[in-house]
Amino acid sequence: IKEGIEEEIEKYPDRKTEALTEELRYCTKYASLLTPMIKGYASEMANRVCYDAIQIHGGVGFTCEFDVERYYRDVRITSIYEGTTQLQALAAIGGVITGVAFEMLDEYEKENDFAEVSELFTLASQLRACLEKAVKHVKEKNDSFYQEYHAGRIVDMTTETIMSYLLCIDAMKDDRKKKVAQLFMAKAELRVKSSMEFILSNDCSVIDHHKDVIGIEESVQIDKAE
Repeated sequence: IKEGIEEEIEKYPDRKTEALTEELRYCTKYASLLTPMIKGYASEMANRVCYDAIQIHGGVGFTCEFDVERYYRDVRITSIYEGTTQLQALAAIGGVITGVAFEMLDEYEKENDFAEVSELFTLASQLRACLEKAVKHVKEKNDSFYQEYHAGRIVDMTTETIMSYLLCIDAMKDDRKKKVAQLFMAKAELRVKSSMEFILSNDCSVIDHHKDVIGIEESVQIDKAE
């Protein structure tokens, strides 16, 4: 949609209206958040699925007798090319910190009546509450390095929260999708709460001791070289 609007404005500048400009701004805002978020999540999930597929096949899965071996090799590049997963998290974190993700969740709540899946939506709302606490804590720190340190965790929390809302919407369509939503959210709740608790703990030992650890490694390398 975003590219279509941009193309229309470029080809027919006389058609540019305030409404069209506002729609472009709206689409750009969400595209900037969702594009890296979806790329990062899909790439990591594809890698995990192929890894598990090899494990299920056992040793023979690592040979050329089964296609899973090729999938395992091919999928690895997805979390690297066009920006690694870590860079995707850094690209998406801005949209979370500035509230774009919460605007999206607000729209889902406004456009849908979750009464018939109230138990599921309660879980989804709890995920949102955890995300809000984590984002608030990071914003109050006002430290760009600290924000980057937790970018992956916050973006993962955001992804699972948005997916929970979407699964609640799907759950209203049939029982199978409702069961899928229940299975997903049962595990997502543990992951999101765990990430929130780690962020709120202010544990920055990895950052604090990074230079010391690097210094030790450098000393070892120098000793080996001598």
